[in-house]
Amino acid sequence: MSNPDNDRLLSELLADEGGWRLIELPSDRDDHRSCYVETHSGRLYCLRWFPDSSIDRSGASYQRLQFLFQRFACVPQPVRHGLSADRQFQYLLSRWIRGEPVRRRLGQYGPQDDYASGIDYGLVLRQLHAADRLIPHQIQMPPPACGSSDWSRQTADLLTRAERCGLALPVPDRMISLIRSLAKIWTRHGTAWLHGRPGPEHGVLTPRSGLVLTGVTGRVTGHPYRDLAALVLNTGASGSVFLTGVLDSYFAGAAGSRSYQILRLFIAIEILWRIERWRAASPTRTEQQGLLQMIASYQNFRELIPTWYQPLPDFGVKEATSWRYQPGDRFKGGAV
Repeated sequence: MSNPDNDRLLSELLADEGGWRLIELPSDRDDHRSCYVETHSGRLYCLRWFPDSSIDRSGASYQRLQFLFQRFACVPQPVRHGLSADRQFQYLLSRWIRGEPVRRRLGQYGPQDDYASGIDYGLVLRQLHAADRLIPHQIQMPPPACGSSDWSRQTADLLTRAERCGLALPVPDRMISLIRSLAKIWTRHGTAWLHGRPGPEHGVLTPRSGLVLTGVTGRVTGHPYRDLAALVLNTGASGSVFLTGVLDSYFAGAAGSRSYQILRLFIAIEILWRIERWRAASPTRTEQQGLLQMIASYQNFRELIPTWYQPLPDFGVKEATSWRYQPGDRFKGGAV
């Protein structure tokens, strides 16, 4: 959306705010764009717009985000949604979260802080994935724009191409055979609400609300392990303590071999998808090394539990999370 379009939409939404400052945010998504808005009165917003006006994407997103905000307060508060006056795009306006992204904290305050951040992130991700089962039956939610059946069909096509034509980055044969042998799992139609592309940068630590998950569109459903796999790859093996906290929290410290088997499966699929995207955009050396390190952490997918998962017996979930949000304490390490 061009700057004149931005200005026109904000004139509709923020007529009483007395002006604003707008910064378009970088994004690797092709289904919507986002920008940061600061009004002259001091209010902060995130504005998303969807170019396709034929589907009520903003309405579906708004209802899902509203439910998540009211039930868990784990996502930014949605404010308004609708169709622009010229009917060219839909918009979703939500509050901007003031705090410090987890990505910025990792490695800065020691392993205990990284682990605590992982605990918080795993809990919020679990809340997101459980939301579809908690909605009262009388509330009718619009169908998501990106369902799991489309993803399963596209993944099956991708797997066939990889077997026939190879990949831009060599991967162990065991990885491909693993995906094929467990097709009954990843072709199952999941209904969990997903983030889609979670990463440490999407977890924002605040002094009042704890960790808030940004970037949730309310438009994607599927198997929850898709989110876990994406988070692992977006973090990388260097964030091992954080990822250990995520898994300990998400599985409540009781992950069994079945959980690790499914996580390994979806990490293999996510690796396949990332290599496929390199056909359109050449990867950086860091991206290549990140995938190779993840493959190596599974010993070329011969092992069930990756080497980056390191149980931390010196402090537990309760101790790791209790210190950060005590009333009256100064929020450590971030501008709010």
